[in-house]
Amino acid sequence: MVNLPVPTWASNIPGNLLTSAMWNSNIYNNGTFLTNPPIVQITQSSAQALAHATLTAIGFDTTLFDTYGGHSNVTNNPRYTPTAPGLYLVLAAVSFASNTTGGRDVEIRKNAVTVNVGQGAGQGSAGAINTTIDAWAFIQCNGTTDYIDVVAYQSSGVSLNTVPSQTGMGCLFIHA
Repeated sequence: MVNLPVPTWASNIPGNLLTSAMWNSNIYNNGTFLTNPPIVQITQSSAQALAHATLTAIGFDTTLFDTYGGHSNVTNNPRYTPTAPGLYLVLAAVSFASNTTGGRDVEIRKNAVTVNVGQGAGQGSAGAINTTIDAWAFIQCNGTTDYIDVVAYQSSGVSLNTVPSQTGMGCLFIHA
């Protein structure tokens, strides 16, 4: 089941009988939503060039799962737009091609405003080790217009590619 509304619990008064309609709308639907919450995992299928000293939105063109349809692999593919209002746990990882110069950071944003930053320094020897930076955040979304995206920054002095097999974002509905 997908795109279930965030449930609200009934406030009942003494003397009301539990009808099938009340059972479905106030008990069954709540249980169904809680066992099928909004969740998404998106990744890259090909490398993305990240220019030196430029904050760049990470595009995600592969959807592993998206239970509520908040992501498009084609239109605005850096964005995930939660369709159910609530609190989401957002996890992001960007892997940068090997380069020993400069720093790296990954930012999780809500509506183009940074919420959390993961930072790291260039690592490894040229051609040997990729650098992966993780970030996570709890983000409250309204379920209609808010969106979440991931941006990356690198200061190696040259353009660096992402490593698609190690770059992605996941969002999980936590609380209404």
